[in-house]
Amino acid sequence: MLLLGEGEAMSSTSARVRNMSRFIASIVYILVAASVLQVCTGCQGRSDKKSMAQNTSNGHARSMNAERVDRLRKGIRTIRLGDSVETVVAAVGEPDEKEAVGPKQAHNPDQDLRDFVYDVRLKGSDRGNIDDKVVTLSFDSAGKLVSISSNVDGIDSRHK
Repeated sequence: MLLLGEGEAMSSTSARVRNMSRFIASIVYILVAASVLQVCTGCQGRSDKKSMAQNTSNGHARSMNAERVDRLRKGIRTIRLGDSVETVVAAVGEPDEKEAVGPKQAHNPDQDLRDFVYDVRLKGSDRGNIDDKVVTLSFDSAGKLVSISSNVDGIDSRHK
């Protein structure tokens, strides 16, 4: 038997249950704190922080700076479908994010695509809002540009 502060006797099983409950509560507290921290700092983790300006109206929306938007618009006009990754990056600059897409079927290498994403304006901390302005350049497994998808004024979409 264990003695508690007030002199009450408690079985060792009850003490273990109470200690386990405290331990679980501590773990839950740590996980919640980590989640809150991730949400609060999540929009700061972009690869190109210098080109994104934080919009103070809601603290999470971000916009590409005017110089970079201008380079993107001009560069998109000069590139052609079939251009290499190197040619495209030289014209428009490094993307905000590179995403692997596919393969849907392991035996079909033509489905092994890569998307280069340029975030012109994001309404929230992540892509996916209907008001986001994003340009996506898709490359095939040979590293050739196959598609330009855009909802940005002055940048037209093109597809093979």
